Amino acid sequence: MSLKLTRFRDWFGYKDTSNRNLPHEPGIVISRVYLSKEIVFISKAKYIDTFIERRQNKDQLSEYEQKVIYEGGDLELSYMTTDSEDKAIYEKSDLVHEYIDKYGALPRGMKLTPAQN
Repeated sequence: MSLKLTRFRDWFGYKDTSNRNLPHEPGIVISRVYLSKEIVFISKAKYIDTFIERRQNKDQLSEYEQKVIYEGGDLELSYMTTDSEDKAIYEKSDLVHEYIDKYGALPRGMKLTPAQN
C-alpha cells in the first residue's frame, strides 16, 4: 500500500493524540487497521486538529472502523497538511482514485458518493 504516504506524518493510534501538536490547518487524514495495515478511510479535514479530536468519539467513525474497534482491533491515523481546503479535496480525490486503481474497490470503511460514480 504505497498510497503516496511519504508526504504523510508517522502513523499513531487513533486514541493517542496526547502530547502531539496537531496542526490547525486543512489536510487529509487516513485511517488504517493496526494489525493488517489495511487502509479503511480517507478523508479531507477543514482543520486536522479538530477533525482528529472529533474522531476520538467512536460515533464519528465509519461503520467499518466501529466494527474493528468493537471486535478488539485498533486503528492508526496519519495526516498531511495542504495549503487550502480546496487542495485537500483534490488530494483526497487523487488518493481515493489511486486506491481504487490499485485494489479495484474503495477502502472498506468508505461509501461511494455520486461524485465518484
